[in-house]
This record gives sequence, structure tokens and C-alpha cells, in this order.
Amino acid sequence: MTRELRHSLVWYYCGLGKPPSRDTVDQFLTDLEPVVDDVFERLIEQAAARGLLDSTYSIDSTHIEAIQHNDAASWNYNPTTEEYYYGSVVHSSQLAQRSR
Repeated sequence: MTRELRHSLVWYYCGLGKPPSRDTVDQFLTDLEPVVDDVFERLIEQAAARGLLDSTYSIDSTHIEAIQHNDAASWNYNPTTEEYYYGSVVHSSQLAQRSR
């Protein structure tokens, strides 16, 4: 995200005088996480109350380390190991119908 903000005018159109630092973006995402979790939990509760949960949706992410010369990679934080690494994160999802 920090890399994209540095190479685009998104920060300008957001009303910022300059691109935010990596620390600022990290803090923003850290502060945003509980809000997103709360919204997701409320959506699940509403869907369950309406009987809309007939399937299972699974999400997984895998951290893949890369050599530092890989332009497609960036510095990331793995909250499970509480370590930074250079690489990418691959997300996969699966939707399966619940058997009755």
C-alpha cells in the first residue's frame, strides 16, 4: 500500500500534502483492523438471523518470501510469527455448499 501511494496521486486526492510514511500506513491498518472485524461479525450475525448461511466460505493467506531484487514483492508483516519479511501474500478462498 505504501509503495502504491508513493507512485500515484491517491495521497493527493485524499487531501494529504505528501505520501504517508510506512509507519503511518501500518498504524492506520492496525487501527482499522478491529473496525473491519466488528463489521464482519455483525454481517455474519445478520446473515445467520436471516437464514442465509447455507454454505461455508473459507479464506486462507500464505506468506511467500522472495529475494530482495523481486520488484513484485515488498516488505510485509506476519502477525502469526510477529516478524517482517520480504515477499508477497497469496490469498485463496473457497465456497462450499453445506450438506443437509
